[in-house]
Amino acid sequence: MPVSRELALALRVEGKPRAMGRREFLAAAPLLLGASAVSASDRHWLLGTWEGERRNVGARNRTGSERKLVVTSVNAAGTSARAQWIVSTATVNVTLAIDGDVVSFTTPGAQGNSYRLARQGDGLEGTWTNRSRGNSGAVTLFKQ
Repeated sequence: MPVSRELALALRVEGKPRAMGRREFLAAAPLLLGASAVSASDRHWLLGTWEGERRNVGARNRTGSERKLVVTSVNAAGTSARAQWIVSTATVNVTLAIDGDVVSFTTPGAQGNSYRLARQGDGLEGTWTNRSRGNSGAVTLFKQ
């Protein structure tokens, strides 16, 4: 959190930094506590764990249809996020592109899939497409 100009000036004596005294700390405490409360309430809607399934999975697919997306961070502009895509026992790191209520990402590798999901109530609904074979199907995830 940036320090206010007044607080920064109060903490300097003759241009040299000095330690914050008890009185100054008590005066600054409400500002610090207020900032914490605001940042907690401003959490991005996408953060957290989303679980669901991918439909139209081929019979030869050994990973099943259950999927999990764990979104760990969203950038300040709200346009991208870091997440883990979990399939069975495998976890891959992915970068999500966010455009309003639409999220898209691609899993790595030649056999990877592209996902495009839209926020629908408390869920994410959309499609997956296999980049090498062109197979596609529906995906639905719900916030846990």
